[in-house]
Amino acid sequence: MRILTSIALLALVMPMSARAQNAAELRRFPEVRAENLLGESFLIPDDLPGEIRVIFVAFQQRQQPQVNTWLAVGDSLEATYPGLRYFEFPTISWPYRVMKPVIDNGMRGGIPSREARARTITLFTNVSRFVEATGLSGTNEIATLVLDQQGSIFWFTTGPRTDAREAALRQAIEQLR
Repeated sequence: MRILTSIALLALVMPMSARAQNAAELRRFPEVRAENLLGESFLIPDDLPGEIRVIFVAFQQRQQPQVNTWLAVGDSLEATYPGLRYFEFPTISWPYRVMKPVIDNGMRGGIPSREARARTITLFTNVSRFVEATGLSGTNEIATLVLDQQGSIFWFTTGPRTDAREAALRQAIEQLR
């Protein structure tokens, strides 16, 4: 079983790790102006705090349970690695921007914690261009991304947390440090 876990871990880490060693090949996270649920404005990725940023991206409300599988990991990572910050990015098609107050108020109602509201930043953008720019394959699953200080995507995976995905995430963070 350990051999299979190691092989699965290598399969998750190898493609991005190989790319991550050549900085010229890293994709920069697309520039987006957005606000968190406290109303603070950011030019992403440049204004995001942290030396290492872990981003959980969801494209549909029904994907929130997948994001939730990662939140305890985010808390643990922030406690373990000084300078690491994690964020949730609900990513919504630009035309829905007119519904921003309703959407954000709905999310605020479900997120009582000030810390969670501060790290939840709603992106209203062209979703297909966003997916293409980040190198994701689509919007059917959530994505977990690791951004370096320059805003480049160092590593990513898709789907809910699994032991193998969490181990690969931690390994990518260690490589980036």
